[in-house]
Amino acid sequence: MVATSELESINSSTFLPWVLLGSAIYSIYLNGYTAFLFRFINEKYWMTIYGTLIAPISKYYLVFGVFIELAVQALFTSTLFFILSFIIYPTSILNLFMVYGVMFLALIAGVGISLVNGTFYLINENLTPLFEYALYILVFLSSYSIPYELYPQFLQFFILANPLFHFINLGRDIWFMNLNLNSLWSFLYILIFSGPCIRK
Repeated sequence: MVATSELESINSSTFLPWVLLGSAIYSIYLNGYTAFLFRFINEKYWMTIYGTLIAPISKYYLVFGVFIELAVQALFTSTLFFILSFIIYPTSILNLFMVYGVMFLALIAGVGISLVNGTFYLINENLTPLFEYALYILVFLSSYSIPYELYPQFLQFFILANPLFHFINLGRDIWFMNLNLNSLWSFLYILIFSGPCIRK
């Protein structure tokens, strides 16, 4: 599956919303990706993590509890980006709510990964940089600020395998009313990727 040509749709009236939408979804995903790591670091420092580990708490409730907290914060953060985007390039209210839905899926996927990240931190703190480097790679290959076509050909395959790219790509396609088969592929990819993140 080849991404839709982004260069053809970027012009003086769409460039800033294009960047703002990518930045909003990336920022929300980042908040989820680091959520449990920061919490586990604090709990390990204050020696309260052991009580959390022995408590009969489902991973399902942990993920959704943190998700709800971050979702409230995300509403305030993303709304500013969306207001600016709406002023420059208006879209329908339905599309706006659909982009919010994509954003929340990105958040819950990030939170699910963060639970794994935080768990590895508890096992071995030396593994934490691996997740940090992985995040740098995900962001670099997400096309959140650089159009897909401008990447070297050998990197484009890895971009299409990057879930963050599909969150951002789908959000932009919805906002700019550019839905097509690539948008459907991004949607299916997101569902496949997000599903394991919300399971117990």
